[in-house]
Amino acid sequence: MTSEPRAPGASAIILTYEQVDDPNTGESKTHERIKVLTTAGTSAANIQIPGSFIDLDYAKAAFSARVIQPSGTTTEFVMDKTNAHIDRRGIVNVALPNAAVGSILEYFVNETYNPTRLLFSDSSYAFLKRLYEPYWPLQQKYFIRSEHFDMRWPDDVPDESVHWTSSLPKGVEPHHIKSHIVLDTKDVPGVPQEVLMPPLRTIIYKVDFYFYGTTTDYWSKTGADVGDDIKSSTSPGRDTRAFVQQLMQPTDSDEMKLRRIYDVVQSMENTDFSRERSKVEEKKNGEKTGTHSDDVLQRKRGTPWELTSLFLAMAKAAGVDAFPLYLSSRDYNNFDSQRLSWSQFDAQIVYVPLKEGAYLLDPGTAFCPFGLLAPNHSFSTGLVLQGKKIFSYSTPSDAPKLHPDIAALDLKLEADGEVKGTLQTLTADLSAMAVRQRALRLGEDSIRTELEKAEQAKLPEGMALRLVSLKDLNDRTKPIITTFEVSGRLGTATSKRLILPVFPLESRAEPLLPNIPRAAPVWFPTSYARREITRFQLPAGFAVESLPKPVHLRLGGGIGEYAVTPSEGKSGATSLLFTRAILLNELDIPRDSYEGVRGYYEAVNSADHGIVSLVREAPSK
Repeated sequence: MTSEPRAPGASAIILTYEQVDDPNTGESKTHERIKVLTTAGTSAANIQIPGSFIDLDYAKAAFSARVIQPSGTTTEFVMDKTNAHIDRRGIVNVALPNAAVGSILEYFVNETYNPTRLLFSDSSYAFLKRLYEPYWPLQQKYFIRSEHFDMRWPDDVPDESVHWTSSLPKGVEPHHIKSHIVLDTKDVPGVPQEVLMPPLRTIIYKVDFYFYGTTTDYWSKTGADVGDDIKSSTSPGRDTRAFVQQLMQPTDSDEMKLRRIYDVVQSMENTDFSRERSKVEEKKNGEKTGTHSDDVLQRKRGTPWELTSLFLAMAKAAGVDAFPLYLSSRDYNNFDSQRLSWSQFDAQIVYVPLKEGAYLLDPGTAFCPFGLLAPNHSFSTGLVLQGKKIFSYSTPSDAPKLHPDIAALDLKLEADGEVKGTLQTLTADLSAMAVRQRALRLGEDSIRTELEKAEQAKLPEGMALRLVSLKDLNDRTKPIITTFEVSGRLGTATSKRLILPVFPLESRAEPLLPNIPRAAPVWFPTSYARREITRFQLPAGFAVESLPKPVHLRLGGGIGEYAVTPSEGKSGATSLLFTRAILLNELDIPRDSYEGVRGYYEAVNSADHGIVSLVREAPSK
């Protein structure tokens, strides 16, 4: 079998998928069988187990797999710490061995819900603290021939307390059969594989369960209980109060107080980029092991959640009213107010209502500039817990606040097309944050190599560069500045002319979106503002023959903007200067707006490939 008629061109298909959940014991069992159809389909051996509660110390009991070859030979796979890792979202990643065309990849997962791994409890009734809320993903990357879902009815929970939200194909619905809820379906199409895809959880067929006695005023009724859950970590202890008192100056405004606290929290170790320590390890090192503000302050280390909670506690100690804003990160899921469960929130930021306006702060995100949010926390919706008051809040785009990233290419031209010069880049705000975070994971040497390779990949063939300086990599308050030496041959040289790309750094760029039908919305990961400058120092004896025209494009509704400003190319000019500016404000583009967005980026790409023609002047007689 090398193809599936109901999924033409598929590189792999899922033969069967089965998931059985028991909210009473917290067990979730999954069995999946995948058929590899092409060489590209061997990537299906890279298994991800989302939202996992697997402990790698006991991985053998939680996960088992085998690869069955067309010949019938079988390779068993045993998961342990050496061949699996858990990323920051709790996703377990493993790679099954010896996958080949015709193989069947089979794996079993047996997870047990662990409430201590949750960010906070979700309750106003006792049973809510102990019940696991199943999530059924009916759609995956590959076509699915058949699938079966089964959830045992929670013990001692009345019918009116079991609820679910769903996005399902017509005619497919969960059914209550005796003490179970089941769902069976077949021939489920794979998720479209397109560029700039939204998070899968926001677009696939799915069922989300939740358990609550009534759907009336859920958020306000449970908000007080959530407030009690977080009180110990967001209230200042004696040590925290003393530290904040020493930190502040009598003349500090509320904003200055927030900035001082932000600097302190940002200076702490963020275990998203290092590692969490066990309580045994912390005790051995003489460290406090709890999540109270005094504990985190003493350790000078914490998860993003713990660091944000510490910030809230320190703000209270400074006399500034700051409140938690719980979000569904936009790269994870969309908050659904009809799904009555706090478990859909995976992030916590800070909401500060000051007289001059509300401040949104992200102290738990490493290197996030003060007053900006991590890209996955912008354009997100969540709930503010302001004492006994609770209300929905949508975070805005940070695009109007962003300083542009700048790339300035300064080249001296020779008559034969040889060039020498420099490329200097200034990376600011959220772009700099991303580079700094990668440096935390990879180290500065690796980042230097990565930056050099990234810029080299943009240049046309025949040109090369070398990184000569990297400044302010670790200073959150400053842009990152890099300088490269550039040399090689650019453009086309003839006996009479030099034909040059106006923006050499865009010479390899392709249109961002393909000219084919689109199935999913367009999802940009971050807002941005970028400026690119090219300066050519002209060789003696050449004059400007032609230049590209100015370009100014707008993407409807203020979504984006693009402009090219060419040099005037006056007679006798010894240099030419070209400027490119592009801005993106909106991040989520509906599918029915695709053609407009695609056309805009196609026009951008066309303008990016503008050329300048220099002509050799006739020698004076």
